[in-house]
Amino acid sequence: MAVLVSHWTKTPLLNTFLYNDQIFDLKRINGRIEENSNQQSYAKLLFHCTLIFTSSFFISTVLNFFVAQYFLSPDKIDYSAVNARELYNNAVGKITWWGFLVIGLPMTAFLVCCMLYLLKGLRRLTGLENDELMLPR
Repeated sequence: MAVLVSHWTKTPLLNTFLYNDQIFDLKRINGRIEENSNQQSYAKLLFHCTLIFTSSFFISTVLNFFVAQYFLSPDKIDYSAVNARELYNNAVGKITWWGFLVIGLPMTAFLVCCMLYLLKGLRRLTGLENDELMLPR
């Protein structure tokens, strides 16, 4: 929710994590947006990217819930057992490991999709190529 709500603040979280002046040539991009009078389409593009970015966190939350439900269920752990703490700790370790696979990979895919969508939209709105949109390294 914070990512979505931050869209309407002075410092959107999308700009902090993905669309910032350490990666993109924002001066050039903003100049071209103004030249082409595409401010409204630019704002719409950034909002759509915010929605994609927000969706990645929402899906991560849902997946994390189900992974935890699976490994911490009474079917998997006997909470009345003498070694219940050890069983619980092992389950938390499994949640962490499976979290990388079940949560990390989809989030990475969403971030890549968000970046590609952003680049495609910026190319369309500015007429610049990827190497012109991004800062040289």
